[in-house]
Amino acid sequence: MEFQPPFYGDLGKAPAGVCSRWMGDSPCGAAGTSHVVWDSEMTNGCVCADHAEEIRQNWIYVGLHLYAAPCAAAGRAVYLADEDLCVFPGGAAEAATVAGLFLVESPAR
Repeated sequence: MEFQPPFYGDLGKAPAGVCSRWMGDSPCGAAGTSHVVWDSEMTNGCVCADHAEEIRQNWIYVGLHLYAAPCAAAGRAVYLADEDLCVFPGGAAEAATVAGLFLVESPAR
């Protein structure tokens, strides 16, 4: 089995992230700074600095890294589990093994 994702050039900065941590009946809404990957099925979301710290202290997760453009590129980026990093195909993604790659899906809402 061969995995060759299409190459996408630098798409610039990530769109503004919004914290998706639910507080009562609505999300936090603060500026999102981190991308949390909850499981190997790519259940994920964008969270603010305060909620990233809450996650580190209270829950088990697959990855938690700074939110960047690849994190927001659903279906175009890959998540490198061994490096806890979302990247666009090419460069670092080409050196990764198939087992370490997950397509980035839309963040959970």
